[in-house]
Amino acid sequence: MAEWRTRTTLSLPVGSKALGEVEGDGAGSSSSKKRKHVDEDGGGDGGKESEAKSEMDWVVYPGLFAGGGLDVMSAVLLRAMPARLQSPRTSSGISVLDFCSGSGTLAAAVRLRSPSAALTLLDADAVALTAARENLGGGGGGGNGAAAPPCTFVLSDGWAGLAAGETFDLIVSNPPVHLGLQPEFTVLSSLVAGCKARLNPGGTCWLVAQRYVPV
Repeated sequence: MAEWRTRTTLSLPVGSKALGEVEGDGAGSSSSKKRKHVDEDGGGDGGKESEAKSEMDWVVYPGLFAGGGLDVMSAVLLRAMPARLQSPRTSSGISVLDFCSGSGTLAAAVRLRSPSAALTLLDADAVALTAARENLGGGGGGGNGAAAPPCTFVLSDGWAGLAAGETFDLIVSNPPVHLGLQPEFTVLSSLVAGCKARLNPGGTCWLVAQRYVPV
């Protein structure tokens, strides 16, 4: 698939107040991905705080949702999520499932906020997971110069591809709500119905959907 691969730059919001924290977590990182932090002007009224973003090299393929980049709804979700993500059970690292991961944009943002996170990326699209492996499969920096835990990639239409009893501290998702041009809530309904059983005690599910979607 190399002839279809496109290399681009992914810009992820990390939040103005989180910028220093993210840089501190990644000190001494041996990541092979190019990462830099930039401040963007918050807008014309002069009253908004500038938004910090992190940029990294990114691989996409034709036909991926949002072109394999960061879509508007995922950006809204990331701005709402905490700047630091911690396990409710242990200080050693948070376990995270990116449900309907696509090329891995949400998982990449989680890694920025919690470099030691154990990431599982699940998607029904084999091409999307191919991109995700290239974007996140290298591990990268885990903070304090340590290597991040390797990611797990699951090709699955919903929960079926996960091991029985496999649970997580955090589930993040921007689930599809259309099939072509028509509203389609099957995946979202499956996520909402099944996430409680897949969360560890004290765990959290963060998802995003438009206002008209019946969550």
